[in-house]
Amino acid sequence: MPEKWQKKITVKLISSGKIFTTPIWKMLFQTLSFYGGDEMKIRRALIQEHEDIESIVCKLDQLAKETLQTANKENDNSSIASQNNPETLYLEAALYYAVTFFFISDEKRTRQIFAKASVCFDKFRSITTPQVQKWEFPYRNGKFFAHTYIPNGEGPFGVIIMYPGNEGIKEHMATYATYAKARNLATIAIDPPGWGESGFSGCKFTELEDYKKCTLQILEKIKHHPKLDYNHVGSFGVSGGSLTSIIVAGFLNQIQAAAGIGAPDYKTMVNVWKNALAEQKRQTYTWTGLTKKKDAIKFLQKYAEDTDPLLDHVSCPVLLIHGENDYITKAIKGKDITDRIGSHATHRIIPNDDHLCSNSIGKGLADEIFDWFAKKLV
Repeated sequence: MPEKWQKKITVKLISSGKIFTTPIWKMLFQTLSFYGGDEMKIRRALIQEHEDIESIVCKLDQLAKETLQTANKENDNSSIASQNNPETLYLEAALYYAVTFFFISDEKRTRQIFAKASVCFDKFRSITTPQVQKWEFPYRNGKFFAHTYIPNGEGPFGVIIMYPGNEGIKEHMATYATYAKARNLATIAIDPPGWGESGFSGCKFTELEDYKKCTLQILEKIKHHPKLDYNHVGSFGVSGGSLTSIIVAGFLNQIQAAAGIGAPDYKTMVNVWKNALAEQKRQTYTWTGLTKKKDAIKFLQKYAEDTDPLLDHVSCPVLLIHGENDYITKAIKGKDITDRIGSHATHRIIPNDDHLCSNSIGKGLADEIFDWFAKKLV
């Protein structure tokens, strides 16, 4: 379906409120709530008559501004008892800005909105206890960036390197970090080359080895950090980041445990991409720097070819999870991946759940995942 028609349908779905019951959008908004957003606020902001996509973007921008203003007031009056936590409000405001990425096709506009979101994320990082550290590393034509969450205490702490999904950014992983921190595990959420802030710096994702190269730089930093345990490092991701966590384990024996939610079937990746929403396709162009459909298809074919042999080299324990009603990958395809890896890989299907397990993630599933990491990274 042409993108202009997809946009018209999206406008109608949002204006009527039906978007919140459409499977893909329901999943995204539920996941946003888990990340720290407030679905009811989004509903109140969006369910009204809209003429076009720009009207929707303006409403989300307004919601983010209002939330940021409240966060600033609460932060300025932090000595006064209040039900509003400025830390969570800054994260919430940033997430509302980030939602607009799904509706914008212009890269310059996306950069401008990301800059607004970054102000909120930086406020969030600065008042989180302990503060979230921002790391940056030189990389081809730019830099790649990471947010590092380290628990209180002397350490050294086991570490989980976290990879966002194809439409995700490192900032989306903040809530997962809280689950790890509660188990005395540090986390490092990265924007791989091409993703989020790393992509805006100029570096792009050109080959599967980019995952290996940037993770090696992370590992070198861990090795020399007094509070991080180089001998107990895991990898975790969601959606495409779930497959990344396994790919990295295939590249690097230093990874002691790998887990993820919704890993796509790399063998059918090209067909999935052909049938994806315009925004999902656009993300592929964004993180690769490619501009033509034929080049994107060729790139994804090479991605699948390079992934296949790496599964034979994954020697660590693996936990791969899919929702029963995954609309991107048939859940049973996850078992093909774990079977290929071997008996040290486990596949779970969550009943009545979706690609991101948005129904279950905040209702015990995240606890199960990070309990598993806590046992493996000791």
